[in-house]
Order: sequence, then structure tokens, then C-alpha cells
Amino acid sequence: MKKRRVVITGLGAISPAGLSLDDFWFAAREGRPSARPIESYPVKSFPVKIACEIKGFEARNFVPASQRKALKVMARDIQLAVAASKCAVDDSGLDVASIDRSRMGVTIGAALINNELNELGICIRNSNEASGAFSMKKFGTDGMGSLFPLWLLKYLPNMPACHISIIYDLQGPNNSITTACASGLEAVGEASRIIERDSSDRMLSGGTDSKTNPIALSRFYLMNALSLRNVPPEEAYVPFDGRRDGFVAGEGAAIVILENLDHALERKAKIYGEIAGFGSSTSFNYDHKDCKDSRGMALAMKRALDDADCEAASIDYIEAHGAGTKAGDKLEAAAIKEVFGAQAGRVPVTTFKPVTGYLSAASGPFGVVEACLAIKAGEIPPIAGFKERDPDCDLNCVSGKAQKAAIKNVLVNAFGLGGQNASLIVRRFE
Repeated sequence: MKKRRVVITGLGAISPAGLSLDDFWFAAREGRPSARPIESYPVKSFPVKIACEIKGFEARNFVPASQRKALKVMARDIQLAVAASKCAVDDSGLDVASIDRSRMGVTIGAALINNELNELGICIRNSNEASGAFSMKKFGTDGMGSLFPLWLLKYLPNMPACHISIIYDLQGPNNSITTACASGLEAVGEASRIIERDSSDRMLSGGTDSKTNPIALSRFYLMNALSLRNVPPEEAYVPFDGRRDGFVAGEGAAIVILENLDHALERKAKIYGEIAGFGSSTSFNYDHKDCKDSRGMALAMKRALDDADCEAASIDYIEAHGAGTKAGDKLEAAAIKEVFGAQAGRVPVTTFKPVTGYLSAASGPFGVVEACLAIKAGEIPPIAGFKERDPDCDLNCVSGKAQKAAIKNVLVNAFGLGGQNASLIVRRFE
């Protein structure tokens, strides 16, 4: 059966750059990092003092009045996804109430959703013996018993897709993908294939994550993945730069509306681009601190190119994963050189991550959003803060100002710290 063409007709982005698509694009094309001193909780005794936090976000402003009671069982990651979904639907001009909702579904990439300290703290406190020592036995009785009855529903990674489908009464395919930092791009790729095989006409897809939570920060710190260059904050996260020493945690959600081309044309929708190809792979025994095998990353890119029936030389720029770790960026650079060969030094490379911080499950969809906006504007945004070329990452990194370009094909990468890899090609619609 011939594959149906899949186009992108709506974009939504909630990020540290702002609460709108325009805010994100302005910061991206101007190369404005969002890293700032952490304000949400005290960090005096913690070695990491900066993050990319979203300011002024009120979830109730993005949720219908009839659904606001559900906010109490939405962790921040879920709230961000719901908000970005509303932005994407509004941007698409799609009247969801007037379509066949059994033919529209949801696929969202999410990761481990971290508990809020005020809830977890009560649980731990009630699990202590009289001596102050923690008791696993008491944790199973007094500790867990102190949590509110629907507590678990607040932190399940499948709940972003569930809440979105409930709000819009979407009855089509519904799925959640949790493959670490590749989750969101895997979700978009899988959603496009659902439409390709005629299992749905429209999909709402993307990723969400909040890694500014103190538990998430502690986990990344123990992994030696965070930048410890806290001052000045805006220079801390510099992917592919010789000064890089890790990433700065961020939070946000990016959601796209995917449609079968015929349906998009029928309703005269604006079309940002087309999903031309998708590839996925796993890197065996991946260790983000000491991994010298780039074959998994290269394989994901090659599969996306093959799926798009596209030569590497036809890619106009790469929306790189750009982890910002010493080993991670070196590995991605090696994979790009393996795939692009002699063209590796020609193709422009950028990444949005210094603008939003490291977004884990939401990383790939933000790359898709930036690719769509870059195609529309005819500009490749720079890597914010990039200054020093690293011989280990000798790519054609875009720096300084946005680079004018006629863009047809963009390769978007999202590579997980655990070795999950995804690549997707966004093509200008013609």
C-alpha cells in the first residue's frame, strides 16, 4: 500500500524563552540562552545553581474551565504538555469539535516524571522511626499512606497523552513513548507512521519534560552530566564548543499537529512542512561518559535518509541533539561524519538547546518546531553562546547570527543518554 503523505499544520511550544511560539523563535534566531540562577527553591548547599526555568506559567490559563479540576492530578510535565497542545491546536486553526475524532489520536513522548518535594517530603518524614532512621516497613504503611489517593496518577508518564485526549475527546490511537531523550522524536515519528498506514487522519504529537525539578537535577548531577560552570549562566551550556562541560537542565513542551495531506489541503490549512523520513536505533552498552561507538546514532540518521529517499548531500542543515557533554557531542560529531562523509564539513549544524536547556523527552519535538520555523523564515538559527571551535567536533556549527539559507530538508536528531536514537527529516512542502 502506498504511504500517505503526512504534513505539519500546527505548532505549540512552551519554553523558558516564553509561553508562545513567537517567544521561542525570537530567542532561537537571536541566539539568546535562557539559563538563569534557580529561583523555584533554595540551592545554597547544592553545587548546581542555574537552570532554564519557565517563568509566569499558569496551567489554568490553558485548560478549559470544565477540566480545571483535573489540574490537581497533573504534574508540571503534564501541565506543560496540555498547554503546548492548546497552542498547537490554536495555531493549526483546526476545529476539533467538527471533525471525526475517532480518526484523530495522540502520541506523546515523556520520561520519568519527578515527584514534588513537598509531597515526597511528607512521605519520607512519616517513614522514619522514633530514632530518625528511615524504615522501609513504615514507608509501606505510614509513608505511602500519607499521600493523597490519586497521587500515582499525577506522575505516570502516560498521563500527558491521556489528559490531552480527554480534553479534546480524541478517540483515535493513543500512545506514550518513554525512550529517554529520544522519546518525543520517536513519538512524532510513530505518529506519522500511524497516518501513513491510514490508521488515523490526524495526530497530536510531541514531547514534554521538566528537568529543573530538584530530584531530576540531583540525578543528572550524580551522572556527571550537568555543567558546573555556574557563572555567567548564559555561557554555561555550549554544545559542540570547546568550553563545554555538560548541559543545563530545562523544562518545556513542544507539540505538533500532523495531518494526512489530503485532509490538510481540503481544509486549506497552512502547512509548515512534511515528515519525509524517520529512523530509530539503539546503541548497545551506551555510557554517556565513556562511549566511543557512534554506529547507533549513525544508523538512526541513515534510516531516516533511506525512509525519505534522500541523499545526505540533500540535507540543508542538521538540527543536532547537542547534549553539551564532552563525550556526547564528540560522539554525535563522529556519527555525522560517518553519515555525511566529505559533506560533513559543509552542512550547517545547529541546536536550540541553550535557548531552552536540556529537555530530555521534549528535545526532539522542539527540534521539529525549530526546523519548521527555519524553513518558513529561510534562516538557520545559531547555537546560542557558541564561540570556541572544538577539534573533536569539527562541524560547520552556526554561530553568532542566524544564517540565511534556502532550506528544503532538515535532519533532526534526538539521542538518549541511555542509547536510544531517533532521527527525522522535515521537508519543505511543495
